Amino acid sequence: MKIFYQYSTWKTLAPTKGDFVTEIGILKALSRFAQVYYSGTLFRPDAPGYGLVPYKGPIEARVTGNYDLYYIRANKNVFLRVPRGKPRIWMAAPYDLECYDKATAIATFSDAWTRGLRVSRPFFWIPPGERRPRPNAVTVNQVLEDMFHPLQYSARSKEIRKSIGGQFIIGHFGRLVHSNYPYALECLLPHLKKKLPHVHILLATTRNSMMDLPGSPLIHREIFSHWKVPYAISACDLIIMGNYGQDWDVCGSTKVIEAAACGVPILLGYSAARAELLGEDYTYWLPPLGGNALETLGRDMCALRQMLEMAIYNPEERFRVATSLPGKAARYSMENSAHRLQELFTHLVETPCAVA
Repeated sequence: MKIFYQYSTWKTLAPTKGDFVTEIGILKALSRFAQVYYSGTLFRPDAPGYGLVPYKGPIEARVTGNYDLYYIRANKNVFLRVPRGKPRIWMAAPYDLECYDKATAIATFSDAWTRGLRVSRPFFWIPPGERRPRPNAVTVNQVLEDMFHPLQYSARSKEIRKSIGGQFIIGHFGRLVHSNYPYALECLLPHLKKKLPHVHILLATTRNSMMDLPGSPLIHREIFSHWKVPYAISACDLIIMGNYGQDWDVCGSTKVIEAAACGVPILLGYSAARAELLGEDYTYWLPPLGGNALETLGRDMCALRQMLEMAIYNPEERFRVATSLPGKAARYSMENSAHRLQELFTHLVETPCAVA
């Protein structure tokens, strides 16, 4: 099978931010059973830069009829250049009415998102007058790279713990920007220190964002390359995810999957997509947090403090949750994801007017 794949206007990809990591994971899974041409260049998982090179000229010029299937995210011009009669997949976000109408299949990152599109759930990003059932919605989960697994006893994870200096480390992974900065956790630190003197916070990111903010010496900020993230996650005793957002109810989260694969308990707001991974009865669901609005910060701090104390002072439950997480994350492994994608894409190629 020969696949044309495009994300936005990017001609190359590097694992420097969440969206890139997501696309690279899917590309690697597809490459296990197909020849995948990203932006018209053969994607090679083991080559430097994945074999991708910047080139001059428009991406649209590389859209030819020599492919069996086309997977496009966030590039309408490329999507509309796909030859008629060829199966084409449009990633559900960003929403575009014309692309939705012309897609062989509409891809999502969760079963909850797929079900919602199929029954015309009133997602806020779809204008009310354009909401209609989309029976051709399909799930293309985010993919877990093989390097994510429990590494608590590795020399590198131990060295990270030593450099942070805390006996109990709470990690926060992702972009350090105002919309997801863990202000409530930072404000709680003095309270936590009274009960747990050796607690430290690790704010980890893969790119330079808000790294120069003044803060407590007990808050450790560090930039990790993508290849070191599994060791940094494994160095933590708990992970806390960013604040809950309206679109997160159905959007998946690669960072949650990665933390689960490393066997580190995660404190996070409930969403239907996250429940597909962790289960409805997951121990550490937080109530929806109010972002960074001052009027909700006190409420958020109270809820977070209660959950943190429950996790910190019940190590037996924390251990039980930790040991269960890698098995839950296995669904998103490279091998299992490749198998599901092969079944789906083969079906679309062989019966382009039907939907699995």
